[in-house]
Amino acid sequence: MTAMDNSDRLPPIKVISLNSSSLDAAPPPQPRRGRPAKIGVALTDIRVTKVREFINSNNLAPNSRKVYERELRRFIAWTDLLWSEIEPRHIAQYKAYLVEEVHTAQDKPLSKNSINSAIATLKSFFGWLVLAYPDILAVNPTASVKLEKIPLPPAQSLTAEEVGRVWAATEYLGETQQRDLALLHILSHGLRAGEIVSLNPL
Repeated sequence: MTAMDNSDRLPPIKVISLNSSSLDAAPPPQPRRGRPAKIGVALTDIRVTKVREFINSNNLAPNSRKVYERELRRFIAWTDLLWSEIEPRHIAQYKAYLVEEVHTAQDKPLSKNSINSAIATLKSFFGWLVLAYPDILAVNPTASVKLEKIPLPPAQSLTAEEVGRVWAATEYLGETQQRDLALLHILSHGLRAGEIVSLNPL
């Protein structure tokens, strides 16, 4: 058998074309309803590296980690700006976006608590970024943005029967009986708990 015969038995060479553009493809735009995708899933954004570092640098409970990831992912989807380019006006615009445009899965506006959670997450992240990477960002852009005011729940007064049980319970107190009786007397004259805490017993 000749060398020519051996070469005839080699399999044909196939040329496979690699489409590199698919590797660098930008993620799809974030929908304005529903939950944002988890950070790191189909997202090749250099900003995410700092988000991951921030989350990993904090000893977060699983639920807190989930909230941080969700809110930072939503912010990244909202803007193409680099961290060094974020200014206070951008945070204010983002807050307006949360208030006016973002809805829940039930097509309802975000609650004030949800908006505060989003802004508080940004405050925590940018506060960390300024401390960890002052060369990237020297001033915290979230400092001037205020949280939504949450009204206090209405006061719930004790019934006469409940007040009677409180006074009766003082008979079973030990070393704190005199102190607790004094507190009850003060409370019964209309002082609020915060005012009592600030009293100087001397």
